[in-house]
Amino acid sequence: MKYRYGFILALVLALVAPAARAQKQVPAPAYALQSDGCAPAEATADLDVNNVRARLYNNGGLFWKGSSNVYTVPKDGPANAIFATSIWIGGLVEGERRFAGTAYGPWEFWPGPLDAEGNPPDDCAPFDRMFKVSQQDVERFEQTGEVTDDLRDWPAHLGAPTVDGDGNPDNFDLEAGDRPEILGDQTIWWVMNDAAGEKRWSETNPIPMEVQVTAYAFRSDDVLHTTTFYRYKLIYRGAAPFEQAYFGIMTDPDLGNATDDFVGSDTLRDMGFAYNGRDFDSGTDGYGDLPPALGYVFLETPTAETDGKDNDDDGETDEAGEELGMSVFLYHNGDASVIGNPTGDTDDPYQYLQGIWRDGSPMTVGGNGFGGSEETSYMFPGDPAQREFWSEENTDGRGS
Repeated sequence: MKYRYGFILALVLALVAPAARAQKQVPAPAYALQSDGCAPAEATADLDVNNVRARLYNNGGLFWKGSSNVYTVPKDGPANAIFATSIWIGGLVEGERRFAGTAYGPWEFWPGPLDAEGNPPDDCAPFDRMFKVSQQDVERFEQTGEVTDDLRDWPAHLGAPTVDGDGNPDNFDLEAGDRPEILGDQTIWWVMNDAAGEKRWSETNPIPMEVQVTAYAFRSDDVLHTTTFYRYKLIYRGAAPFEQAYFGIMTDPDLGNATDDFVGSDTLRDMGFAYNGRDFDSGTDGYGDLPPALGYVFLETPTAETDGKDNDDDGETDEAGEELGMSVFLYHNGDASVIGNPTGDTDDPYQYLQGIWRDGSPMTVGGNGFGGSEETSYMFPGDPAQREFWSEENTDGRGS
């Protein structure tokens, strides 16, 4: 059995709370959801235009939801590079912790949008769908008139990115020139929310948050051939401010053989990464004598508030358009220790988004990030190849 662990990349959602404060200040709505609520999300689609096969779900998780994991690189090979990934969103509404996310289930997002008051659909089933289109689909339609179901039904009315070709932004008419906005060579789009059912992991009230997701990939001869992209548009539908808010990625990488992986962070690239702890990745699902590394990068993040920090590491402080970048990188062990697996119905997940351990203590430099004297927001930021500074190849600063 794998000794499973994960790591979390997080950023502060600086734009969410100010937008909410601009609204009329009224008490947060009370929610009395039925325990059954909407049925769980069941849609799935494979992002597979390049040399990656990434299985996507519309429940807040990616690549795994209880069956075989699928983030296969190369896409026809035996090895998966990632076991599971999920988004985490946490913050406070009138001092009450609200959270949406999970480690390995139960999932806390349901299909469909929210209305202006934060209410989910009465029936989520019509929205339990992921729309997959490609440049090739559009070209085939323009040349032959043949149209795929997802191209024909592209949900511009739900917020799916669209190129308006007929001058009418309120419709989607292929014959009149409207087209999906296809990023890369293949795009998959879906919408989900955290308010349509009972949360059985975090056990919090809804935020309430609508999340529109655009996943895409490029067919290419360079590094893009093994890269996938994910854009999350967060729409807060609550009445009271959503404050001290964080967005994070909880991920459990499996670089082939799942028992020998190390992790680290690159603060200058806003990247968390995983790499093989041995030169040879053994097993039938291993990568052999050429194990790869895997990086998770924040490409675009909210603009930072005036905070006196050089958030984007460009030598300037509080300049116009300065982005937050990666605010936290935290690794946790797959056990029940103070630096172990977070328990959903506690403050653990929200604290992890802030770089705080389960007992409320901060991350510290050195060793396993716990119990030191120098606080930090980033674990293992050293160069593991050169064994410089602090990494899993050099935990004590002396090359151990």
